[in-house]
Amino acid sequence: GKKKVHYAFGDALELVEEYDDETHLLLARKWRKKTALGGAGSWDVEVGEPSNSCDSLNISESNTNPRFFRCDTAKSFQWRVRNMPYPLLNYSVTVEGDNLDMLVLRTANKKYFKKFDIPDMKRLNLQLSQKAIALSHSNNTLIIS
Repeated sequence: GKKKVHYAFGDALELVEEYDDETHLLLARKWRKKTALGGAGSWDVEVGEPSNSCDSLNISESNTNPRFFRCDTAKSFQWRVRNMPYPLLNYSVTVEGDNLDMLVLRTANKKYFKKFDIPDMKRLNLQLSQKAIALSHSNNTLIIS
């Protein structure tokens, strides 16, 4: 089963976290801030796979597009990029940014490029280390730890 914890902060900010009952791992973390008019804003998914969404015309992105999401383990932050068919040597992840707080994923064949950060580390003003990054690839999924 799952355990869901809902936090309401005083500055119109909400946080919802889902945990697995057996492993106690974090499955999802979502933030929501009220809009300028006071209504409930949309959820910003920080950890976990975002839900598939269709607009009012039932148009959605292709299921063969790369899907990028965060899936933490007990010992490390982890991201998964599904639908990445290239061999492991094609990928590189570098630490960039003014404060060394951004990660950049590139492919050698220039088919995919993504900049992302770790909000948990930004909140604590911690810098990233290039040596701490590990890549693996299996079943068309790139795993960044």
